[in-house]
Amino acid sequence: MVAHPLHPSTLRVIKKELMFMRKLMISMAIGAILLTAVALYFTTFHPYQIQVSEHFIQSPQVPATFEGARLIQLSDLLIENERDVRVLGQVVQQVNALSPDMVALTGNVFGAGAISPAVLEETSRLLGTLEADIGKVAVLGGIDLQRAEEVTEILEGVDFHVLRNESREFFNGTLAGISFLGMDPASHENNFATIIPRLQQEGMFQIWLTHEGQHAASVVDYGIALKLSGHCLGSTTPAPQCSQFFSGAYRFSDQVVNISTGVGNANTFFGFLKRPSIDSFLLIRQ
Repeated sequence: MVAHPLHPSTLRVIKKELMFMRKLMISMAIGAILLTAVALYFTTFHPYQIQVSEHFIQSPQVPATFEGARLIQLSDLLIENERDVRVLGQVVQQVNALSPDMVALTGNVFGAGAISPAVLEETSRLLGTLEADIGKVAVLGGIDLQRAEEVTEILEGVDFHVLRNESREFFNGTLAGISFLGMDPASHENNFATIIPRLQQEGMFQIWLTHEGQHAASVVDYGIALKLSGHCLGSTTPAPQCSQFFSGAYRFSDQVVNISTGVGNANTFFGFLKRPSIDSFLLIRQ
């Protein structure tokens, strides 16, 4: 049987198809390499690109002895695994480099998953190395409250004052000082009435701490100069806790509400795009 040569037009079609397949394979290979590189960046390097948001709080309520004091806010550490612990280690180093006078943690130290004893131990150790000349305070987030006793024990073991519908005052040589007012999340049972008598203490610069930001609107009439929250991770969901305040500093005449985007991230694609965030406040007496 004699094989007949292919028609030139058929050969041209075959060559075009082969060239197309080769270009397609090259394009797919380049795409796979780019996707791998992007995934590698966001899993290996991006979580350690820590950003610091600087804020200047100017108020006549700042006591003279606290002029120039630096307060660091950390929120939503959401620690679950060894990588989260490594990120926390970088965060602690950066916080200590800022030489804070006070550190405030606004909730959710751990994520919702199971936490190994090794991760718990290393988290405790790192939090214990946070330096604050005047003091460290914390409130609990919704996830914290699911294991409130354990989280409280860890925080108090490394010199945090855990505030659950109560206040803590710090002084620096005079009767005028700073009062931290800490509340449990609005989505959980709390006793707002118990803390009302402590609002507007004369001679005190007051700072309101609660995990969910909508509490900030509840106390706007009390003239508290600074209100710190977290929870939203820079997103407007879940509502309604993040419908009014969800990211960054909101200024209302002589008051500031700051919603930290937090150290940890949500378990979503876009959540992994968020950089760990530290908020730094310099207190200035007007």
